[in-house]
Amino acid sequence: MKILIVTSYSGSWPYVPELLEELKKRGGHTEVFDIDDLGPLGLAAKIAFNVPKFRYPVSVALLRRRLARLPTDFDVVNIHFVYPVYRYLASSLKRRSGKLVTTIWGSDFLRASPSDLRALGQTLSASDVVTTNNSEILQRLVAHYPEIRERVRVVRWGLRSLDVITALQCSESQEQVRRKLELPVDRTIVTCGYNGGRHQQHAMMIDALARMTPAMKARVFALFPMTYAAKPEYRREIAALLDSSNVQYRILDNQLSLENVCRLRIASDYALNVQTTDSLSASIQEHMFAGSRMVVGKWLPYSVFEKIGVPLRKVATAEEICAALESTLDTAAERSRPTYADRIYELASWSSNIGKWLEVYQ
Repeated sequence: MKILIVTSYSGSWPYVPELLEELKKRGGHTEVFDIDDLGPLGLAAKIAFNVPKFRYPVSVALLRRRLARLPTDFDVVNIHFVYPVYRYLASSLKRRSGKLVTTIWGSDFLRASPSDLRALGQTLSASDVVTTNNSEILQRLVAHYPEIRERVRVVRWGLRSLDVITALQCSESQEQVRRKLELPVDRTIVTCGYNGGRHQQHAMMIDALARMTPAMKARVFALFPMTYAAKPEYRREIAALLDSSNVQYRILDNQLSLENVCRLRIASDYALNVQTTDSLSASIQEHMFAGSRMVVGKWLPYSVFEKIGVPLRKVATAEEICAALESTLDTAAERSRPTYADRIYELASWSSNIGKWLEVYQ
């Protein structure tokens, strides 16, 4: 099977790189069309790029030129994360194969502006199959685009990180993990969000930490992963808020290896996630699998986790976050494998999900 993956490759980790490897293991021939690569720029294009209003149409023209040079013998073309530009590329992409699959990641739909939603609709209309990783998001998609009802299905990502977490938990204690990450071994670690974007609502989480009693603050260490999607000025803004909260903290701003990302999940007693929207982020599933206690926004579409027995403390305000932490802090214990870990693995491992991708492609 010959598959063309179309994406912004630099922003696709870990999902697309892992998908490519899993397909290769099963004999698939995959190629990547990176929409961030416009190809060689001629003099006219270089001049046009100096004029802001010309940059977008010139980029579209260059991408179309690159697409026209691709062969037309792919069995399937799969768009990953649906940027508005695809409305101009969908017809050309369909000519590369007999089947166009469009994969919604989450924020490409959930955070889209009205004009972006119209562009998304054009791409979906041109698609033979539409996938999302969450049945609740599927229902919202169909409500907005009823014409795709018969073409949309749930196909989840696999997460190689679950196997890494399992191996680490067999070889390292939580205390050893924390020492390797240079985190305190004698405090309750609350990991707040998983990237540096404003949609994570860091200020709300800091407000909750600041509301804790002095006795509770003395026992907590707040960890803020901001290794991507963060601007320096925003990190400084968050650091200033944390300084005034009287809570010990660390902001992570350097990229971590996969092993250390997994150690971070194991090190955490709590995972706090109140981002404005989500589908099924890898970070949240990793925390659940590792056994972190989950404090999540009431508005997030996590019924799939509740159905398999993951306990979620749902919150909507800083006051509720504070109450959720303070009411259970005394019961925090040494990490053990959660009873629902096998069900998370069945939901989110590559061994469970790669077959569904192959079904879509075939």
